[in-house]
Amino acid sequence: MHIFDLNHERYQQYPVLVEVYNELRLRRYSDRTMDNYLCGIIRFLDFIGKDDPDSLDTNDFRDYLFYLIDERELAPRSVNANNFYIRFFYEAVLDKRVNHSRVHLMKIDKPIISFLNNNEIISLLNESRYDPKIDLALKLGLCAGLRISEVLSLKVSHLDIDNRLIRVIDSKGRKSRLVPMDNTLVRACRRYLGEHLLNDDDYLIHFRNPQHKAPTETLRVHFNSCRDKAGLPSTVTFHSLRHTFATNFMLNGGEVMTLSALMGHSSIHTTCNYLQLTECMKFKNRSFMDKLLEE
Repeated sequence: MHIFDLNHERYQQYPVLVEVYNELRLRRYSDRTMDNYLCGIIRFLDFIGKDDPDSLDTNDFRDYLFYLIDERELAPRSVNANNFYIRFFYEAVLDKRVNHSRVHLMKIDKPIISFLNNNEIISLLNESRYDPKIDLALKLGLCAGLRISEVLSLKVSHLDIDNRLIRVIDSKGRKSRLVPMDNTLVRACRRYLGEHLLNDDDYLIHFRNPQHKAPTETLRVHFNSCRDKAGLPSTVTFHSLRHTFATNFMLNGGEVMTLSALMGHSSIHTTCNYLQLTECMKFKNRSFMDKLLEE
């Protein structure tokens, strides 16, 4: 049962969650996004431990952020995600004004694109091959460039295996797109679906989680386990799979505009980061210093 199901026991514990649920529906958030918001707000309420949500104030908000940073040691992006959940709860549900200068977002340095080389890909897949669900999730990132949220939002009906297409519905920015499937991904899908009896409306990748963790957090735990067993550095994340797909697409002669459409980017400038990266990688094949010293 998903946390956004109104029959869930948490709605009896925190009746205010019904208002959260209704506000999320008004914004047409996807089921997975609703799941993330509701789970994030539940974790906050569990931490604060107040019976009356109207008594919450900015200090409660700040205490929770410090807990995420100091005790949970979450990365800045994860802290900021929880910050957005709580801001939404205060402002859209409780109608409380939040002083954003006192609960501001953490600074995030622009990351260097992290991607896997061929040996790292093989090492990672050697660890995931024993679990068809995790293996499929990883290959949806590696073979189709899907975000972790998109992997978890896929339903069985979104797969058109005969025509080798994936329909990514209402993704980031409420955009939808078609993504082709290669042979590796087709085989992974057929293997997984052959071992699991799923209906068309079922989520393709679903985790039963009694601790009410967000699905993205659960998948990251599984990914991190495979990564660590494969001996890959902790800088490798699930999003690195998406970067790996894009980088190899460009290295194999793909066009920037095509990649932009496949990735679902809202701006071509985002896609051009991969063009710049792959041009830098090609530099090793035309170094004038190498040529000079060889002569």
